[in-house]
Amino acid sequence: MKRVIALSCLAAVLLAGCGKNESGGSSKKKTETTTAAETTEAETTAEVTTAEITTEAETTTEPDSSASAGDRETMYPEAYKNMIQEKYDMLADYQTGEIRISYTLYDMDADGVPELVLSYDEEYMEEKIEGNLGMYACDENGEAQEVGYFGPNPAAWGCTSDAGDLALIYEMPDYIGIHHLVLSDGSVGIDDTAEFDRDENTVTKDVMAEGDCKYLPYVSIVGKDDDIKSSYIDPNTGKTEEKDGFGFEFFGWEA
Repeated sequence: MKRVIALSCLAAVLLAGCGKNESGGSSKKKTETTTAAETTEAETTAEVTTAEITTEAETTTEPDSSASAGDRETMYPEAYKNMIQEKYDMLADYQTGEIRISYTLYDMDADGVPELVLSYDEEYMEEKIEGNLGMYACDENGEAQEVGYFGPNPAAWGCTSDAGDLALIYEMPDYIGIHHLVLSDGSVGIDDTAEFDRDENTVTKDVMAEGDCKYLPYVSIVGKDDDIKSSYIDPNTGKTEEKDGFGFEFFGWEA
């Protein structure tokens, strides 16, 4: 009788154990399924979020701080007018005699925006120094920046083409030198020099023609205070026109 009771108890224990394993197995599978679903959702969410961030990063661009040649084309007249006025004011502060300034425009780097070529005489220790020659470019902020300085002032300014090759003509006792200048990387330098023999019969214009070089028309300013005259001079044709003031109108600028 005890053996029957014992077997019955063992069977009950086994049956109870089998039911627990099935219940535990079902719970484990449910937990794994839930975890997998949560993981998949988390990964999907992460992928979507990452994609959104990446897309936003790709479509967001920094503003271009540099001005195009088109922008500088509208700004350079004011920049160069200010530079000419600045040079005049500087000379007027300490010079006792009349002030002489000459200027012209030439596109040295052929980018569509001309550079300012400006020369002026000044007094130093009661001596007159003729022909300080500076070259200026309009930057992206609409300011005139010096890109080259040469001295003394040449006998003439010239060029061999409409853009890209400014020439300075120097008259020496025994020769005439033509320096060809170029603007590269924000600085003006001498690209080439040609020398021609000179005697008492040599004509500079003929030498320039031999070097395939023509004159650049320019504006000459002479005077001081309220008595300032400007002349537009074209050495190629001999044309001269005079106005009051700085002669900005010769280049189509407002006075």
